[in-house]
Amino acid sequence: MSLAALAPWMAEASWGGYPVTYYPTLVLFGATFYGMAALIIREVSRRWSGGWPAIILLAAAFGVIQAGVVDQSLFNVDYLDDTQFDATQSEAARTSVPVIGVSLSQVLDYVGNHIALSIAAPIALVEAFAPPAYRDRPWLSRGALVAMAPVYLLGSAMIFLDDDGRKGFTAAPGQLAGALVIAAVVITLARLPRWRRSPAALPGRVPAPLVVGLVALIPFFNSLSSNWTGQLLRIAVWIAFVIAVLRYSRRAGWSRRHTLAVWSAGLVSVAASVLAVPTYFPVPPSIALLSDIIVMALAATLISVGFWRLRQRPA
Repeated sequence: MSLAALAPWMAEASWGGYPVTYYPTLVLFGATFYGMAALIIREVSRRWSGGWPAIILLAAAFGVIQAGVVDQSLFNVDYLDDTQFDATQSEAARTSVPVIGVSLSQVLDYVGNHIALSIAAPIALVEAFAPPAYRDRPWLSRGALVAMAPVYLLGSAMIFLDDDGRKGFTAAPGQLAGALVIAAVVITLARLPRWRRSPAALPGRVPAPLVVGLVALIPFFNSLSSNWTGQLLRIAVWIAFVIAVLRYSRRAGWSRRHTLAVWSAGLVSVAASVLAVPTYFPVPPSIALLSDIIVMALAATLISVGFWRLRQRPA
């Protein structure tokens, strides 16, 4: 169940959103939707014999549902008005998509962060800690997997039905339907046989995990302009990076350390910026500093020990 605890912490606290005093509540409540989603996605993907492409597609579907249907932050222009991130709303408006009622920059931020921090990085880290024989295998019985679905639905319903969760906003029926259709299409794509792991590997060299991790920092650090040009360039950088990863990950030299390097970059990028990021609400400076130090220490420890485990038990 470490994945159920790690997923909510990474989703909401690893980038500085909440102070350390909120961690127990954050992990306990967040485990009902972030944690269950991460477990369900991992278990379903492994039962499908799906590799990381399947996990990422399922994570994208989760991100669309979470931000488009559950808390509806994708469609609510006032979603952050009662937080210390209210200034970001005016920046998001610069890439507003007419008729649909979303901002391209917020789609990339919200859905992208759910993919990278809520789902992918926790799975990569927890699998690194697992014994080699269990890293690709399902961990739960069918009964346990089925039992997680109502827990996830309950946690999501608590946000959806609470005005504080949706900030008193309700998206248009067309927006909700569109988000559900997109999620359904992405889930269908994740089920395609082409994403199933193959024991065969292509010949060829791959960069060292450290090099992969350093290159992965480029798309994860978002320092581009919030206008259309900046966001389209951001998409182009991500497409180039994904193509490169897909190319090298098919080679025999690609290992779990490379995969962990890719997703650790997301955690490194947010942890490295945590001192400059405010919490959702004001907290005493001492608590804010302590929280930031804990984030950086936890991130460094998780990543370091994860790589150490994979070096000691690489199979």
